[in-house]
Amino acid sequence: MGTVLKRTVRPWPSRPACFVKLEKGVRYEDGTLKQWGHEASLKFVLEIARDCKIVYLVGGWDGASMPVTEWFIAPEGWERVVYHRDPLIAVYKHEDGRKVTLYSTAQWFGKCENASLCRSAYVRLRELLRSSFDRGVDLLGTPARTGLDLLERSLPCNKDGVPYEYPVLDADLREMIEHNMGQGRMEFLREGGTGSYRPEKLYVLDANWMYAACLHTLPALPIEHRVATISDGIEAVDLDLYRCGIYRVNFNIPENWHNIGLLPVWDKELKRTVYPEKGTNTWDHVWFPFESIVGEAELRLAVEQKWPLMIKECWLFADEKANNARPARKWSTTLRTLREACKDEREGLLGPLLRSALRALLIKAIGGFHRRGRVEQVETPHERAEEVDPMGILEVTPTTIRWERPIAIDPHMAAFQHPEWSAIVWSRARARLARAALEVGHNLIGLRTDALLLSNDPHWEDDGKPGTFRLKEVIPLNGKPVPHDEVSYRKLLREVKNG
Repeated sequence: MGTVLKRTVRPWPSRPACFVKLEKGVRYEDGTLKQWGHEASLKFVLEIARDCKIVYLVGGWDGASMPVTEWFIAPEGWERVVYHRDPLIAVYKHEDGRKVTLYSTAQWFGKCENASLCRSAYVRLRELLRSSFDRGVDLLGTPARTGLDLLERSLPCNKDGVPYEYPVLDADLREMIEHNMGQGRMEFLREGGTGSYRPEKLYVLDANWMYAACLHTLPALPIEHRVATISDGIEAVDLDLYRCGIYRVNFNIPENWHNIGLLPVWDKELKRTVYPEKGTNTWDHVWFPFESIVGEAELRLAVEQKWPLMIKECWLFADEKANNARPARKWSTTLRTLREACKDEREGLLGPLLRSALRALLIKAIGGFHRRGRVEQVETPHERAEEVDPMGILEVTPTTIRWERPIAIDPHMAAFQHPEWSAIVWSRARARLARAALEVGHNLIGLRTDALLLSNDPHWEDDGKPGTFRLKEVIPLNGKPVPHDEVSYRKLLREVKNG
C-alpha cells in the first residue's frame, strides 16, 4: 500500500511568533510591545524578531499593502531559502543556523491592520483549538497547514480504536481529477442576464460558509470503477447518485433549455472551463457533443433537469453509511461549533477575527488536498539567465528576472494528496450554486464561487446554516453598466468604494 493518511496526533515544538506593523512596531506573543517611527527594513525585522521563529507581517491583504518584491531580498548574513508572495511564505536562514519564517496575518485575520488585535486573536484561537481538539494543537504558520493538522488529529477510528486508513489514490487517477475538476464557478451572463433592462442596484447573495455544508461524506475505499461498453452508457437509474462518485459524462442540452449551463466543459481554445447553455439538437450531428467530468451532485442536478446524457465511466466510493465515509465529520463539526460560539458578545473585538480564522482553517485545508507541490518566486540576475525557466517568468527588471520555480511536494505532506476530497467538495458547492441560480431566473447577472449577483433581491430567509444564501451586499449602480466579466465587476467595486 502507498502513502496513507490516518489519525495521528503529532507533538509540535514551540515556535514563538511576533506581529510586526512595519511603520509602527512589533507586538511579541507574550504581549511585549516595541515601537519605532520609521519604515522597517527586512534586516531590521529579522533582528527585532529575537527568539521568534515566526514573524507575521500585519496586513498584506493585497499588492498595495504588501511590501514590494525587492523588500524581501535577503540582507547580509542571511540567506532566503523559500519565497512565495501569495500567500506570503518567506524563509530566511542566518549564517549562525537559525531560521525565521515570514507570513502575513491576512491569511488568518483578513484586513485587520492592528498588531495587538492580531496577536490577541492568535493566542485566543490557539486556546480555543486546544480546548476543542487536544492540548498538543499549535498554529503552524498558515491556516492551510494548521487545518490539515487538525484534520489528521480528528480522523475517525473503528470501535476498537484502530484508525481508518485513507491511502493516496494511484497517480493516474489523481492526475485525472486534478486536471479536470477545478474549484469555483466564475461566470457573468451576457448582457448581465437582464436584456435591455438596466437595474439600479446589484444584489450580492453570498452562501454562509459554503464548503462547510459540503463535507458530510468524502470519497473513501473501496473504489468501484465502471466503464461503459462502446455503444451504451451506464444508466443513471442503475446508480446511487447520492453516493460519493466521480463521473465522465457525454451530454447534450435540451432544445427548450433557456437557462444557465449545468455541467462544466474544458474549452481547449479558451484554456478554461465553460458551461454550455445550448446543445446540438439535430441527428446529423453528434448527439452528445460535450464531455464533462463531475461529482455526483452536479450529475444529479443534470439528471433532475432531464438533460440527455451518457455516463461513459465512473469511480464510485464507499457507501455513505460506511464507517469510513465521513473522515471530516469531527473536524468540520468542531470548527463549525467553535465559529458559531465566537460571537461578538463573548469575544468582543476578537469575534470577527476568530470567525475569519476558523473559516480559513477549513477552506484553506480543503484546497490543500489538491496539492501537487508548489512554486516559489525567484529573482535571478541577468547574467545567470540560463537558470530561468521561460515559462515561469513573471517580471523582468533592469537587474533581475523574477520567475516561478516548481518545488516538489514535501514528503511529510504526501499523505494529504487527496484531490478527490477537494474535487467532491467543490463539485457539491457548484451544484448548490447552480440550484440557487435556477431559482432566480432572469434576475441572475453572475455566479462567483459561492455568491450570486442579481438585479433584484429574492428575499430569501437566512437561517444561519452553512450553505444558505443570504443578502450580503447591495451595490448601487448609479447609471453604470451592469458588469459583464470579473474585470468590470472589480472596477465597479473600486468606483463605489471611492465614491
